[in-house]
Amino acid sequence: MASSDRTAEIWSTRLQRELLALTSVEDDKDHIETLPNFIKVTDHELDITKAVCKVSFDIEVEYEEKAEGAEEGAETEGEAALKTGHVALTLDASLPKKADGSVEASPTSYPFQKPIALLKSGAELFPDGSTISNGDYVEIDCDWTPSLHLNDAVLNVALKMRESIRRGEPYSRTASPKASMSAASAFASDLMPNSKKLSAFFSSLKSPEFTSPAAKKKPLSITRPKPKLPKADPDNLKIGDIIELSEEPWNRCAEGLF
Repeated sequence: MASSDRTAEIWSTRLQRELLALTSVEDDKDHIETLPNFIKVTDHELDITKAVCKVSFDIEVEYEEKAEGAEEGAETEGEAALKTGHVALTLDASLPKKADGSVEASPTSYPFQKPIALLKSGAELFPDGSTISNGDYVEIDCDWTPSLHLNDAVLNVALKMRESIRRGEPYSRTASPKASMSAASAFASDLMPNSKKLSAFFSSLKSPEFTSPAAKKKPLSITRPKPKLPKADPDNLKIGDIIELSEEPWNRCAEGLF
C-alpha cells in the first residue's frame, strides 16, 4: 500500500471515530463526554470521497456589558452582572488538494498536523483592540501531535476566547494557512537554485579541470640511507655498543647458544 493511501485511510478512520464520539447523544450507551458544557457541536460534514471534513461548534462566552454613559475605570457598586453570548467556530480537517484538484494525502494533513480554525460569527463580542473579524482564521496555540483530537483543538481555542472576552483582553487573528504555505513554498523555491549552485561548485572541485598542475604531479619518493653504525671492538667493548652476532667473533657465542 502506498504511503498516500495509508495516510488517507488513517484520516478516514480517525475522523469517523471522532465524529461518532462528538455527535453521540447522552442517552446513547456508547456516549462519551468529550466536550465541556460551554461547547456544543452544531453541524458537521464528512465526505470521504471528496476528502472533506468540517465540524462547527457553538462556544458560550460571558461578558460584562458596559452601562451607557459609564466612564472607563469608574467604580461600580457590587459586581457587574455577566451576560451570555455565543461564538461560532468551524474546524476544517479536510485533506489538502493539489493544483489540479486531486487530493494530496500527506503527513502535512490531519491528524499529523492541527486542523484549520475559522471564526464564523461572534466577532462583535471581543473587546476593543481585537483584530479578529468574522471569517478570519484562528490560531490553535498548542504543540500538536497525532495523539490530539478535534475536541482538544476546539477546547484550546474556546478557553482562550472565553478568557479574552471575560477579561477584556484583545484577541488577534492569524494568517491564512494558504498564505503561510505559499510563503514557505516561495522560500523553498528561492533556496533551491542556491543549493544547486553550491552543489555544482563543490562538484567542480572534484573535476580534473579544477586540479592544479602542482596537485597533478606525483610526490617525490625520498630514500634515506641507513646510517652506518660503528662496529663493536672485542678488545674494548663498551655499554651501548652494537654487536652483530652473524660476524666474527660474536657468531661463536651464537653457536654456543644453540
